[in-house]
Amino acid sequence: MFGTRLKELRTAHGYTLRQLGKELDISYSSLSNYENGVQQPNYETLEKIATFFNVRLDYLTGKSDIPSFNGLVFNDDIKSIQESYNNAPLMIQEKLSLILDNLYLICNELMRSPNSTQCMERFQDIMKNLLSIQTIAQKSSFVDSAMPDLSDIENAYKNYQSEKNNLVSNLDLFFESLRKH
Repeated sequence: MFGTRLKELRTAHGYTLRQLGKELDISYSSLSNYENGVQQPNYETLEKIATFFNVRLDYLTGKSDIPSFNGLVFNDDIKSIQESYNNAPLMIQEKLSLILDNLYLICNELMRSPNSTQCMERFQDIMKNLLSIQTIAQKSSFVDSAMPDLSDIENAYKNYQSEKNNLVSNLDLFFESLRKH
């Protein structure tokens, strides 16, 4: 997995093997061997590569699919959620904003911890749940209907309940993982 990730990062940043080797002071042949799975780097080299590409070691080695926990990732998630709730009543928007602000502050603090991967993955799950709940509301045909069909309301409610339960479960897991740090 490391070789695949290294190649993805290298090509995404527009480096040839030779250019990257020069930047990192690693031979062309070593980088080629890493990418092809012929050779594995030592820990020092892994750290050097992760630092250069601004990714976490667990991402580079394939243990996580989250490249980094920088503010941009969370800013995009939070912005998407806030935009999707733009038409919600003001009280809901304010409560959501308060929740997101607090989660964001917690996550920013966690980024300093070396064992924060699990918490960050839980945070991503929470963001997905919040978007799913809003999506259910937007797709519900009864919202714009003068005389809603009872089955539409029932289906939307079941979907909402399911997503709400997922959200609560993910919040529990998130805060449980915080307690472990």
